[in-house]
Amino acid sequence: MLKSFSYDEYQTIIQRYQDQHVIMDFAQVTDATKRYCVIRHDVEFSIDRALDLARFEARALNLQTTYLFQIRNNCYNIASDVNLEKIHEIQSLGHKVGLHVHLGLMDKQDNPTHFIQEEVKLFKWMTGIDVDRYSFHRPHGSILKDYLTVPGLINCYGRKFFHHYDTPHDDLNVKYFTDSRHDWQHGYPLESLPDRVQILTHPYSWTPEGHTNLENYRSLLKEKDAETRHSIQRETSTFPNVLLGD
Repeated sequence: MLKSFSYDEYQTIIQRYQDQHVIMDFAQVTDATKRYCVIRHDVEFSIDRALDLARFEARALNLQTTYLFQIRNNCYNIASDVNLEKIHEIQSLGHKVGLHVHLGLMDKQDNPTHFIQEEVKLFKWMTGIDVDRYSFHRPHGSILKDYLTVPGLINCYGRKFFHHYDTPHDDLNVKYFTDSRHDWQHGYPLESLPDRVQILTHPYSWTPEGHTNLENYRSLLKEKDAETRHSIQRETSTFPNVLLGD
């Protein structure tokens, strides 16, 4: 199997599920849905890579999925004019845009439901996008076990899309595949095709050519360095163009 984190590998995975499952949006899944695959992307470090993957899905795979962005992330700013344009393009391609919420930054006196509701309001204020879904960033097992329900919002870790367990076993209501840490932590999507599946990817891991973990971070850092240089150059006439690099 490929396991290269290339777009060719991603296409192979998606086409297999398109052939044998119904790939649908989270909002389409009901308690009566017997066979489905839902796909989400948690955007951790690079909006550029999220946009690249969103374009590939829409144009090459005729696929619309879910992209979830953080508000409190030191690697990108969803409210900048450049990134707002990119996020809105992702939405214009037919993808859903939502919140990737970091509960670890919640005030101690707050509760998760209220915190998420306020984050959703802030996300809309910053982007103009109505949010109807969220996922958790690096969630503790206890929050997953509770299957938190927030009125009016889809929890991508809700019971219809995710099956929490303390000890790994095969008798799961939903099979969850994730590429966390640039590795498939809970099995590989092409090794089995259960009836109910959620696939989570992190766009920073995926490139057209594919990379090892080390190569991927090297290329990502190079991209972020170029992004920073061009961002500074846009804001001041004193920036030496020679520092823009290649």
